[in-house]
Amino acid sequence: MKPIASICLLSLLLFFTNCITTIAPGFLYSGTTEHIYPAGSKNQLGIGRIERRAESCAYNSMFVNLFYHSQTDSIESIMVENKISKIGVIDYRSFNVFGPFLYSNCIIVWGEP
Repeated sequence: MKPIASICLLSLLLFFTNCITTIAPGFLYSGTTEHIYPAGSKNQLGIGRIERRAESCAYNSMFVNLFYHSQTDSIESIMVENKISKIGVIDYRSFNVFGPFLYSNCIIVWGEP
């Protein structure tokens, strides 16, 4: 009976802690970085030169999610806050440790002022 109770408890914990949005979640550690392609285009680069870098990250934990869930800014707000007028490249970075125990998601915008 103990294994069934453990599985039920683990299922409830995972249910109430939201999903991890990493690209390839790992059990012990996972770290990924990828380019985000513009819609309808196979080109990785936008029209802007790569002169400035800005990023916004959200750090979360399985235990913190019960009370607070941080949000990553949108690409538009990252551009406004860091005075980027033309996008060159958009990257996405994420990592997690022990599954949902600690994870982060970052949006990185490269462009010109």
